[in-house]
Amino acid sequence: MITKDRVIRFILIFLIASSLVLTYLIWMSPIKPPEKEVSNAGTTTAVQSNLKSATEAFLPNKAIWYQGTARSASTKESFISLIQTELINGKYGALTAVTDDDAYTAALGTTAGVELEYVGKFSLEEFLNVYNLKFPLGDEKSAAVTFDRIVLDFKENYLYLLNDSRPQTIYRAALEIAEGDISAYVTKNKKDFIGVSRGHETLPNFYYVDESISLPKYNYILATQPYTTFTSAFFSETSDLTINDNGQELIYSNSVGESLSIADVTGQVFYRSASNQNSNDNSYDRLVNNLYRQSFDALAPLGNQLGNLRYFDLNNNSLTFTTYLEGYPLMSPNFQGQVQVEFNGEHLSRIYSNVESVQIPIPADEQVLLPDTATFLTILGTAGVDLSKIENLQIGYQWQNLKEVSQVIVLIPQWFIRYAGEWYTQTELLTVLEVNS
Repeated sequence: MITKDRVIRFILIFLIASSLVLTYLIWMSPIKPPEKEVSNAGTTTAVQSNLKSATEAFLPNKAIWYQGTARSASTKESFISLIQTELINGKYGALTAVTDDDAYTAALGTTAGVELEYVGKFSLEEFLNVYNLKFPLGDEKSAAVTFDRIVLDFKENYLYLLNDSRPQTIYRAALEIAEGDISAYVTKNKKDFIGVSRGHETLPNFYYVDESISLPKYNYILATQPYTTFTSAFFSETSDLTINDNGQELIYSNSVGESLSIADVTGQVFYRSASNQNSNDNSYDRLVNNLYRQSFDALAPLGNQLGNLRYFDLNNNSLTFTTYLEGYPLMSPNFQGQVQVEFNGEHLSRIYSNVESVQIPIPADEQVLLPDTATFLTILGTAGVDLSKIENLQIGYQWQNLKEVSQVIVLIPQWFIRYAGEWYTQTELLTVLEVNS
């Protein structure tokens, strides 16, 4: 009698073989130049049908449902996209700054509504551009407004943009929105929501998960992108590429000064722009005018070849997009399934990525039970972590290679800690702190 393990092993071998055949066919296929189309003006432009959509790339991290004093969160893209659709169809009054010291707390105390949360700050200017919103701005300049969360108050009919930084800032606009479909979704999909709360001593602006959460492990067959995926996406000029292989990495360069290296062992991609402009102005206000749009313009030509890439975090002068799996971000050691765009002042300077990304899921039955937030923080504190230095916590999937099968990786749900501007698992953070102690 064939056991379950033997069936799974057979499926695994078949999938790996199929993946290798597909990879071979991709690599051996001739590279076709981009198709052309004729515009109304008679000029030719490259077809853009394979570009990534900005509405996908800048989807918020999660949504929080308000019902009285209770709060429940969902990471489902279907729910977040539904809210975004209703926002697009909404009607707005002029946006104004609210100077009341209690306005921030009051907005988060809304008893009927929904909140959209970003991990890294987002720009109002880019938000309006992405969703094509006709939004009266009053005295506010969209490029100067950044926020961490959007609150839709169904009771008082207001939209709030909240910035968690000290001093906390808040912007408000009258809102007409059809909330019926949003409420109906919550009623129909209660199993997708988990209870959360905020206002705790550690990370007071962060939503704690109030109960342990069980998430599945995933096994995935790897996809390895052709190197031309990245040269075509990142280089401004590809007609005169030269290639140098030094035994450790393959290096592409062109006559305008751009370069791109691909590491032999890790598959990490490193692009350096041709810009020689070294701006000394690295102020945040200056960066936000350009960072989101330029980052997306660099990312868009990749389409969905690296997976479901979404905006994840903003750290000083770099913006990170990562693959989301079942609503949770993927964390990887060498930018697998990720794209990080780095700026020097307002000029794009570097891009990091990897030729490897997830492709085909393999059935797995194993679940991992993650502790609630308060318990996890207690574990960290007991291990010697200074909780006051934690900047953020997120549940995500950790990329791990399998020694036995090189073409398959395992994705393990974990708590991730943002500490001193970097993201770590519990083990990684404790190791770093031990080394630096």
